[in-house]
Amino acid sequence: MSITLKTEDNVEINVDKRIELISKLFETLIQNYNIEKEDSIYKLKSNDVKKLINFCEIINYKPIKFEKPFCKFDIETYKKNLNDKTIEFYNSLDSNKLYEYALISDFFEVESIDELIYLKLYEIYQNKDSIINYFKDENKEIVNNLDINEKREKFLYDKYKFYIKNQLEKLSDEDLDNLCNKFLK
Repeated sequence: MSITLKTEDNVEINVDKRIELISKLFETLIQNYNIEKEDSIYKLKSNDVKKLINFCEIINYKPIKFEKPFCKFDIETYKKNLNDKTIEFYNSLDSNKLYEYALISDFFEVESIDELIYLKLYEIYQNKDSIINYFKDENKEIVNNLDINEKREKFLYDKYKFYIKNQLEKLSDEDLDNLCNKFLK
C-alpha cells in the first residue's frame, strides 16, 4: 500500500507506507495525520525523498539495529546479517556519501542509516592510515536539498562525536575533534 505526496519542489511521489518502519518523520505523518494524498509537504524535496525511498528498498524496509559497543565483535560479524544490497551500500559510503546520508538521517529521523554510519565510522577509525585515506578525496559539494544551518551542523557534529567517543575511548579529545572536523566541517 502506498501514499502519494507532492514535495515542496512540486514533484508527486508514491511512497510505500512501510517507510514508516524506517523513518520516524514518515511514521508521524502517516499515523498522526493519516495522510493518503498530501498536496504539499513543506521542506520535503523530491531528491531527498527519493534517496530515502532508495535506502528503504536497499534494506527491504527492515530496520537495522546493531548490538553495541561494536568493540565486542569484529566488523564482519555485523555485516553477515546484512543483505547484499545493504553491504554494497555500506561499502560505497565514502566521506561525501556518509555526510549526505547523515543529513538525510537527521532530517527524516532514520535510525537504520545511523546504525550503518556508526558501523562505518567504527571501521574507519580502526587505524590512522584508513582515516587518512578515507578523507583524502573529500569534496564538500554534497548534492542534496536539505537546509543546513549552523545549529544543525553543530547537532550532527556533537551526535557523531559523542558516538565515536563512546566507541573509541582510546582517542584523545584533540584527536576526536580532528576526526570529527574532517567529517562534518
